[in-house]
Amino acid sequence: MEDAAIRAQDPHHVPVPPEIPQMTSDNKSRAKSKRWLNWLPFGILLGGITYTLYTAATTDVIFTYKNYGAIFLLLACAVFMVLKPRPGKILLLITILLGTFNLIAFTPTVVTYRFYVTSLKIGPPAIQVFSFFVLLLFVVVNFDKVKAWKGKLLTPKVYENME
Repeated sequence: MEDAAIRAQDPHHVPVPPEIPQMTSDNKSRAKSKRWLNWLPFGILLGGITYTLYTAATTDVIFTYKNYGAIFLLLACAVFMVLKPRPGKILLLITILLGTFNLIAFTPTVVTYRFYVTSLKIGPPAIQVFSFFVLLLFVVVNFDKVKAWKGKLLTPKVYENME
């Protein structure tokens, strides 16, 4: 009401915008923990690849093309997550999905499961347990972003002025 009274007296009055809340130490610590949590799935995958490198160096286990693919994609994820975080997260999600569907491997021994319907001859792709749990962790950590991506992917596009 005060603003309306001032405007009635002075037509050139510009209202003062409300104060912008300052970053408190509690908000800063939350932001830091959120940044740390974003790196957690990557760190777990990096730990799996490090274990694979150690196993290959100390035993007679050899790398497969799946292990080489995982190393290459994790290096690309590291570069993108540092330089461009948003494409880095998308690349990390794609990397985890490739691992979940058994196209790349983060560990020296791969444990996969398939769930068949016995009457069908075709089965779903094999699911790697390690990568599946990392995928679940990625979704939990980035739930708001995954929800937004799902909305963008599944929302039908409406084209106007199509004549």
